[in-house]
Amino acid sequence: MSGTQAKKIVELPSKELVEQLQSRKLTATQVLTAYTAKALELTERVNCVTEFIPQAPEWASELDKLPTVTGPLHGIPIAVKEDGDIEGMDSTVGFAKLLYNPMKEHSTLVKILLKLGAVPFCKVNVPQSMFSMGSENPIYGLTLNSINEKMGPGGSSSGSGSIVGGGGALIATGSDSAGSCRIPAVFHGICSMIPSTGRMSDKGVLQCLPGYHSQPDVPGFLAKDTDILALVFKSVLENNIQNDFDPLIAPIPWNETLFSSTKALKIGYYTSIPYFPAFPDVQKTVLKAKHALESAGHQVVHFDMPDSFHYLKTNMDMYSADRGLHFLKMFEENQFLLVRLIEEKDISANDEWNMILEKKAIQKEVLEKMDEAGIDLILGPAYPFPALVCEDVAKFQSLQDSIVYTMFWNFVNFPAGIVPFGNETGEHNDEYDDEGEPMFKVAKELIKDSAGMPINVQVSARPFKEELVLRALVELEKLSVSK
Repeated sequence: MSGTQAKKIVELPSKELVEQLQSRKLTATQVLTAYTAKALELTERVNCVTEFIPQAPEWASELDKLPTVTGPLHGIPIAVKEDGDIEGMDSTVGFAKLLYNPMKEHSTLVKILLKLGAVPFCKVNVPQSMFSMGSENPIYGLTLNSINEKMGPGGSSSGSGSIVGGGGALIATGSDSAGSCRIPAVFHGICSMIPSTGRMSDKGVLQCLPGYHSQPDVPGFLAKDTDILALVFKSVLENNIQNDFDPLIAPIPWNETLFSSTKALKIGYYTSIPYFPAFPDVQKTVLKAKHALESAGHQVVHFDMPDSFHYLKTNMDMYSADRGLHFLKMFEENQFLLVRLIEEKDISANDEWNMILEKKAIQKEVLEKMDEAGIDLILGPAYPFPALVCEDVAKFQSLQDSIVYTMFWNFVNFPAGIVPFGNETGEHNDEYDDEGEPMFKVAKELIKDSAGMPINVQVSARPFKEELVLRALVELEKLSVSK
């Protein structure tokens, strides 16, 4: 295949590529070859790929030999986050102690993707421990932002964001317990969505905090556009195929009626969260999305979010219930100490039960507010700022509390998705009130170089209403293009 042919393939819109694979105008091998070449070129620049999956060419060849297509994802190359198991390959999340322990089988999600005809073709990088907005580890090194190498890539699905943002894959798997799919997607101006816990199997995905059962890493996807994002979610959720591999997944089949409905929706919105106020262009972008939805016939009303200080304290108390011992064990008590996660006082069972009750009370508060107002969806910022300069890692990581925008939806177990809807202009940041708070001052300093970077909006729905979130993302993307 010539370089020109490969370039044409990777530049095809996702919908057209899927159509050409389904009609056999393109073979799985041709598409895999083109995307592998692009991923190789990209990873030389930004170091997003940890390893290419050796079985991928054989999987593509077997698809090409079949008389008919295998399924709706026939021949689509998919990048796999490094925490997802592939038979014969390591899953390390950046810890050298987990090297040389090849997995005995694929993760459930990879098994399903293969059954649907997809071709997982590479594993992509993560920060060590996956508890970071950056992306560096001592095994695979530092991953850069593929649309602007000066900016942070976001984490922990940083390799996923970088490879999709740079055109090396149409879609990549991710995992998310606090924003790890959505933050890299924000920083690269692409789409992403996570389901409620229990809607998509996490079997064979290495957990960031394996003992934190009430808010586990949920599998999700980062995608070039909403067409491929919706297709993959629909394909995985359809016909209860997951229950063939994982009986613990709720047998909730894809709801096409909910996804395809054209019924006008009532949508709540907010533009900022007090714990970490959003920057002016982020707030303006949410309002632009609000007006676009209203012009499309939807009713959009203000929504009061729960107390962000109370919610974040409860969430972080639950995260730190083991006093950071899991991380200390993984890092073998080296200099890496997550100070805020380590407490001198032991957490009692009663303390933990009270945290769970607080969590349930906050979830109930949101649901009751939605019910009282008749709200279907909630629209808000995906993040308080766009991608920021990451040359000073310590400064960049000091902004970790900005995850208040993404982590809340994991905390209440709502599906959440994001889509790009604007860009940072750099024209209004002097208006930002840093309140004398060091964290806000750092963000205000770093955002000076972010002009032109994408700004995403976020949509959330009641638990297990993933189809409704996807419907909104598709509509918002079309509205964004039409503006």
